[in-house]
Amino acid sequence: MLFRWRATTSQDNSSLSVDPLFNSANNLAPQPGSPVLGAGIPITGITIDFLVLHREPLHPSIGAFESQFVPTTKTLNLTLYLEGLYAGPGMMNPASEYAFLEILRL
Repeated sequence: MLFRWRATTSQDNSSLSVDPLFNSANNLAPQPGSPVLGAGIPITGITIDFLVLHREPLHPSIGAFESQFVPTTKTLNLTLYLEGLYAGPGMMNPASEYAFLEILRL
């Protein structure tokens, strides 16, 4: 359909006819991987999106939302047991300091 429109009117050369991959019917922000992300053309004076996030100056996203996603928060509970490295309050076992540094480099 878009091809016919372009051929008939010589307009909309930058338009896309694709599924924008919205999050849901109630959340019209595009999902990661959406073809509209970064596919826009900069327009002078349009520097923020619907959420008042700055638009990408060279390759903005098409639509109301820029491609800056709000990261989800994940919690990691970690218990770490280091055997043989701790020699008391505020002290490291001198023989184990090198091993401790090797662990940090991993």
